[in-house]
Amino acid sequence: SNKDERAEYDYYLKHPEEAFYNKMRFYRRRYAPKTDARLVVFGFIAFVSVVQYFVKKRQHKMAVNYFKTYDKKFRLRVKEMATERLEQANLNGASMKNKKKAKKSSKEVLAKLEAEVTEELARNIDIEGGYKNPTFRDLLFCKVVIL
Repeated sequence: SNKDERAEYDYYLKHPEEAFYNKMRFYRRRYAPKTDARLVVFGFIAFVSVVQYFVKKRQHKMAVNYFKTYDKKFRLRVKEMATERLEQANLNGASMKNKKKAKKSSKEVLAKLEAEVTEELARNIDIEGGYKNPTFRDLLFCKVVIL
């Protein structure tokens, strides 16, 4: 087999009194890491970066959902924009014959418009700090590469 292994085995045969030392040399050779440490570090940093990205994405989504449900200014702005769009659509569109149908359809249209406006404002909302939308420059991998 290997010359180094043979030399260690010969040493083992000549010095049986050093049994623990000989076992240590055997196990060090047998269980020594066979992968490159750089690959392990690279894989670890890549894994942490992926997890970091998805955690930041989730935090941003939670902040946007908070604004959608609990922020009064946001909800008022959504209602104002939705009613403005509905009025513009009514001015541009044909008038309805039946008032009940008009009220019912305008409520449905208003609900749809509110959902659209909410999504539009949520995309354009500016959140800073720990809840901001993640970018690749914020990830550990990019920070290590920049160093």
